[in-house]
Amino acid sequence: MSFDVKFADIEERDTDFAIIRSFIDYECVRNLFFSKIGKNGHLVRVYHSKVQTESDGHVGESDIIFILEKDNKRFAIFVEDKIAADPQPSQRKRYDDRAELLKKEEQYDEYFVFLCAPEAYLGTAKADGYDLTVSHEEIAKCLNDDDLNKFVFAFSTDEKKQGYNPIKNEPVTEFWDKLYKHVKEHHPQLIINESSKPRGGNAVWPEFGTNVKGLKIIWKTNIEKNCIDLTFNGLANDLDRFNKIVESVNATNYVPAKTNKSMALRVSLPTSRAVYFRENFEKQIDNIDYCLRIIDDLFEVGNRILRAGIDKI
Repeated sequence: MSFDVKFADIEERDTDFAIIRSFIDYECVRNLFFSKIGKNGHLVRVYHSKVQTESDGHVGESDIIFILEKDNKRFAIFVEDKIAADPQPSQRKRYDDRAELLKKEEQYDEYFVFLCAPEAYLGTAKADGYDLTVSHEEIAKCLNDDDLNKFVFAFSTDEKKQGYNPIKNEPVTEFWDKLYKHVKEHHPQLIINESSKPRGGNAVWPEFGTNVKGLKIIWKTNIEKNCIDLTFNGLANDLDRFNKIVESVNATNYVPAKTNKSMALRVSLPTSRAVYFRENFEKQIDNIDYCLRIIDDLFEVGNRILRAGIDKI
């Protein structure tokens, strides 16, 4: 069956239900989430727009909560869904608060918080603070062509209709283009997550993949932060495993750091080695290569973890 669907408008509540329906109906969609947390389970319960009184007395709402179970152990996936709206103050942190409050009622051992939004939204500073993300485009690719939810996501990801498309910042976009080219030419072993979209003035930090699922390198460099993290997704709740992995590959010379729900091996950079993406690439090439050599080292730590028999975190 082939048909065309036109919406005058949609709201986040519409994409909420599209995410829920897609998660229930499609194994491919469930696996998008499962692959990023390294575990799976069968669905026990779904909450939508669950309102809770938080520990500080404020009332907060979780867009979507999936309660899942495997081997008689439960875990929860919390989803903050966005189309274009700015994040509310402390929104990511408040998900942790509500998740802890719901633990006793739903009897889950751990939880994971995702931001689900169009790719262009995830590429802006609005997505800061979320280690786990799934884009509307990723979900849409899993759906049958005649699934109504596919049309919902097609509308939500139309940048001309929504307000999340970043205003192109020419110097920043030029910097990123040169960075991609430099990495490919001089550090070809690195797996930099590349985007062809224009960059706004608040473009996010460069992120590098590794050969271990759930292990990534984030180059956090700006006036407020100046470090490089080898990030172990979700291991803030499993410090024993994190420590065992670090010790098994003799990576104890790096500084452990907690970042949201994840743990990281952190290399702090001196102020003199900071790199600024609004400034000229060539004038910073010494600092750029200094940082990329550190990223090379962290990438090799990932390979040592792989050789130790650990292919996912």
